[in-house]
Amino acid sequence: MTQAIAIARTLLLTALLAGVAHAQLPEPSPPPLVTGEPGKEEAVLEPAVVANPPLPPEAPAPPSRMPRIAMGLLVGAGAGALGGVAGGFIGQAAIPNASVQPLGGAWTGAAIGFALLAPVGVLLAGRWFEGNGAWWATALGDLLGVGLGVASVAFGGAEATPLLFALPLAGSVIGSEVTSSTRAPTPVAVTFSSKSGTSTVSLLGRF
Repeated sequence: MTQAIAIARTLLLTALLAGVAHAQLPEPSPPPLVTGEPGKEEAVLEPAVVANPPLPPEAPAPPSRMPRIAMGLLVGAGAGALGGVAGGFIGQAAIPNASVQPLGGAWTGAAIGFALLAPVGVLLAGRWFEGNGAWWATALGDLLGVGLGVASVAFGGAEATPLLFALPLAGSVIGSEVTSSTRAPTPVAVTFSSKSGTSTVSLLGRF
């Protein structure tokens, strides 16, 4: 019995000593990580840089037609009046009254001079107020007005003489405005950038 107890104590003491020795042993360190071949760095890919310029500021609203129409009538009437005065003197001296009834030579020459210079004044006023009416449309409106004025005098007599001046002026303004665009030009910004053999083109604008 005494021997059994001694053997048990010996085994217990041995187990305790083994546990303490195991706790004091240092833990093994992990092996170093290998990230690649020594002496070589990994290539870093840089994306291409695209420089987009800011969009231009919002374009102002197109101007109203009313000031341009009013100035077209005013300047056209002024230019036509100059032509009418000159034409009246020329017609009185060069056109026999008997050949142009019921107006006579002076009024006929004045109507011709007015019809020649009125569309010029209309076109100038349109350019001053950002208009871009076509000259041929302005001239065509003037000719149509002259034709209607002549027809009015032929059927209505001398009382319709004011129409020989009003209708060509109105026709010139209408022809100019019909072909005058109200749309503002579209601004477009274009940029080009290149890096590391990569080219990038960007098109920006307002449509």
